Amino acid sequence: MTMSGKRGFTLIEVLVALGIALVVIFSAYTLYFSLNRGTKAVYEKIEAKERAYNFLSLIRKEIESCYYIPEVAYTGLKLEENDYYGKPASRLTFTTFFKEGVRVVSYHVKEDKGKLSLVKTIEEKLSDEKPVRFVFFNDIEGFRVRVLDEGFDRVYDTERLKKLPRTVKVTLILKEGDREQEYSDICEIMTAQ
Repeated sequence: MTMSGKRGFTLIEVLVALGIALVVIFSAYTLYFSLNRGTKAVYEKIEAKERAYNFLSLIRKEIESCYYIPEVAYTGLKLEENDYYGKPASRLTFTTFFKEGVRVVSYHVKEDKGKLSLVKTIEEKLSDEKPVRFVFFNDIEGFRVRVLDEGFDRVYDTERLKKLPRTVKVTLILKEGDREQEYSDICEIMTAQ
């Protein structure tokens, strides 16, 4: 006891209280960072889905405005099927309308060190501008395009067939965690015969 008659905490009581406080603080710290990691993973999945759906919306609009004039060699649609390591890697080239004019657009898969990327090329046919090429998606699991018209599937060429397909299905395959996720859209070509 002290001179005033008040009793203080012993060293053992202070150390026990400090130990309990440290356990509570460490638990809160761990919980905070676990939740933060989980939230970040959810946002990354949402962002990947949003990018995939935005891509499919864009390519659908481009394909649906595809056109073909038999007398003009660069018009039409050409679909070729490839694969890398058993993963689908379609090459799709078509003529479409942009607000700036007529362009030839190509989507293809590029392999680099075992990783696949989806590359888009835009070429202005009515001017001397150089083609614009950029990577649309890195580290994809596959890109598949199918013509759904009867009698066709993986290969299509308007130059040989003299007509556009009516329906095209585009599928983008992304890796989500330890599994693959497919995102698809069906395009109805408005100018098909």
